[in-house]
Amino acid sequence: MPAFDDEIDVAAPVLTSSKRLTDDLLVENAQTKGQGHLMAISRRQPLAAAVTDVIVERGSPEVVRCVAANPAARFSSRGYVELTRRAGRDEELLVSVGLRPDLPRSLLLQLLARASDLARAKLLASYPHAAREISEAVRQTADDIAAHAAPRNYVAAQVKIAALHAAGKLGEAELKGFALAGNFEEVRIDGWWESIGLEAPSCRAGAEKKNYWTG
Repeated sequence: MPAFDDEIDVAAPVLTSSKRLTDDLLVENAQTKGQGHLMAISRRQPLAAAVTDVIVERGSPEVVRCVAANPAARFSSRGYVELTRRAGRDEELLVSVGLRPDLPRSLLLQLLARASDLARAKLLASYPHAAREISEAVRQTADDIAAHAAPRNYVAAQVKIAALHAAGKLGEAELKGFALAGNFEEVRIDGWWESIGLEAPSCRAGAEKKNYWTG
């Protein structure tokens, strides 16, 4: 099959444009082939979330920037969390992700809180009617990140939660286990639970182990 040819000059046109390739074939290709194949797939329009999940995980910085800038690409909750994590050390990616209209608000605030002044100005210019509200929310997010002194813990927790949710393995038992283990990052991701269609748990920072989660 041309799409799986090791010669990228043969595979790229098919991967980017062929309407005969199913999402399953694209996922298989993205999981098994190299960065040239991933780059070609990242330019497809449209591009399903099942495919972008693999690209965001395996892609080089150049590939991930390309797929993030693709307006016809769709991303799962897990994909957006991973994009946000990777954008923390890539300003070009940060701006591309921050400009996506379907990015969950909680992740946008994280990006804005970590952005340089120039990148933040670019993003705020895209939300002129809500700039004041966003600026205040960013300040609060930045304060929260500083107070916890380990912002990456929240991103890692979001990846874990999204993966469990996507696999249908996120329930009361798992959340109770997080609380018993003292993993409060997993049960205190403000505003994010709603973005994947779940009701946010109530758990105070440093809460005693005698509440809903622990019995």
